[in-house]
Amino acid sequence: MYEVFVNDRPSCREVERPSFDPADDPSELMHRAFLDLENGLLDEFRITGKVEELWQAFTEQFTVIEAAGGLTFNPRNELLVINRWGKWDLPKGKMEPGESPAQSALREVEEECGVTDLALGEPIFPTYHTYRIGEQPILKVAYWCTLRGSGTEKLIPQTEEGIEEVVWMERERWSEIWGNTYANISRLLQAQT
Repeated sequence: MYEVFVNDRPSCREVERPSFDPADDPSELMHRAFLDLENGLLDEFRITGKVEELWQAFTEQFTVIEAAGGLTFNPRNELLVINRWGKWDLPKGKMEPGESPAQSALREVEEECGVTDLALGEPIFPTYHTYRIGEQPILKVAYWCTLRGSGTEKLIPQTEEGIEEVVWMERERWSEIWGNTYANISRLLQAQT
C-alpha cells in the first residue's frame, strides 16, 4: 500500500478497486491531484484501479529522495527518539550510494544519536511524504527497520543536523510524541502498538 503525506496529512492512498477511467492521462491526472492536495482543494485522493501505473505517474513528477531510519528499542522496550527543530522524530537520513536500507538505517541512527551497539531487526513498511525545495516538488521515501540497542551508551545528539535532544522514551510517554511529531512518524508508531 502507498500512503503519501502531503502538507503533513495522509492524503494520497492506494486501494484495490477499479474506478480509473482509461481515457484519463495518468500523468496529468496525478499532477492535478497532487496540486489540489498541496493547495488544500482536496483532503484525500485514492489511487484505484491500475495502481502501479498511477503510482509511477505520481512519482515521476517528483525528485525522489530515499532515506532510511530505525525504530530502535533497548532491553526495557524504550524507543530511541530525537527532538529536531522542536519536534519529536525518529533518527533517519538520506541513503548513501550503494547502501541498502538496513545499512543506511544503522549508519543514520549511529550518526544522529551516538549509539553504536545496534543489532538489526525486521524491516517495517516505508513512509512517503512530500515537500518542496524552492519550486521543486520532492517525494521522500523513508525505509524503516527495527533495531535493538543496549540502552547503556551515552546518547550524543548530532547537533549539526538540528538534533537538540536524544532520549530513550517509555511506551507510556509515546503520546508526547504523537502530540508533537510529523503525521507519517505518528502513523509508523501507531502501527507498532
